[in-house]
Amino acid sequence: METTVTATEITSKGVRGLQNKSSVFFESDSVILAVGVKANTDLVEQLEGKITLPLIGDCVGPQKIAEAIESGVKIACEI
Repeated sequence: METTVTATEITSKGVRGLQNKSSVFFESDSVILAVGVKANTDLVEQLEGKITLPLIGDCVGPQKIAEAIESGVKIACEI
């Protein structure tokens, strides 16, 4: 696993990228991209004070799948 490479091209033979300003190529038959995401809470902010809109899963904060499912089930039971 390489975490310090900026991928510039993914081909059927692997990944080409930049690492410390040098071009590198990693042969691979599989590539997994791990990218961060940010929860979109715009609707919650727009509806604040008008309705109760509970947040679940990663909108609350980074969670494991089981925790996210549990928070969804808990809110569903309260509705």
